[in-house]
Amino acid sequence: MAVLGAFLVGGAFNSAPRADAAIGSITSSAPLTVGDNEVTITIEAEDDSGDITVGVSGGDDAEIDDAACDPECDIDDDPTQFVVDSTDVEGDNDTANDDLTITFTLIVTCEEEDDEVVVSVTESAGDEDDDSESFVCEEALTPTVGAAATVVAQASPSTVNCNGTSIVTIQVKTAGGTPVAVGTAVTIQASIGSVSPSSGQTTSADGSVFVFYTAPSNAGGAATITARAGNAQGTATVTVNCAAAQPTATTAPPPPTVNPGSISPPNTGDAGIASDRTDWTPFAGIAVIVATLIGGAVAAVKTRE
Repeated sequence: MAVLGAFLVGGAFNSAPRADAAIGSITSSAPLTVGDNEVTITIEAEDDSGDITVGVSGGDDAEIDDAACDPECDIDDDPTQFVVDSTDVEGDNDTANDDLTITFTLIVTCEEEDDEVVVSVTESAGDEDDDSESFVCEEALTPTVGAAATVVAQASPSTVNCNGTSIVTIQVKTAGGTPVAVGTAVTIQASIGSVSPSSGQTTSADGSVFVFYTAPSNAGGAATITARAGNAQGTATVTVNCAAAQPTATTAPPPPTVNPGSISPPNTGDAGIASDRTDWTPFAGIAVIVATLIGGAVAAVKTRE
């Protein structure tokens, strides 16, 4: 059961002490709110009347923690009341003015707003010394979470190729270094490429949110991803490598050294025939043979005629 902090500093809560009351004052260390409460009740009373009976009522399952009573509580079977015999109290709690301070822990649950919890004090001397104080349950206050003060964005990986993907994580915190409230809106944009989801991003319980960054397909460079929450913003950078592939140079094959369509005769020399030859004597016999053959061929033709 949660222990509420002391919101009250001095004086009675919900009601000022009544000067004409014999008891003096009944105060609570904190206001009662809807839900579970554990508060310290302090009673300033006169101790000249013998037994003082303290009781609590209202709320749901109200009870007194007897371990925290000062002076010691005399609780029998009913945890909603106890008796203090002021005549047996000695020491610091019994002041020179014969005033008695009683403290105890009250545990109670308020089901709804405006529920009342009553602390009553009855002295054995008579009804004229009876007193009570009502504590009204209030609506529990929702803690206020500070506005966004810092936004930190990180990309992993920080270098991608064209059409590559990176995860960008954003952390949003208050000026005190705590996560912002759940559901804080965060807008995220990229200078080149795109982010997904492109809108509607809100923080989780730890103040974080993430998106996927996709690089462009035909433009490289440094992509800046900017995240904004309220008046705070942060950036992350992703390097995009989108350089086009260089074509490979093609070299023409060398021409063939031999033409496969020609036939070269064997080298038999020039038979003595050369453009710079001056001695034709060796070829005289060849000329005679050729002339004889031509003459024979002509004679054969004429015979046939």
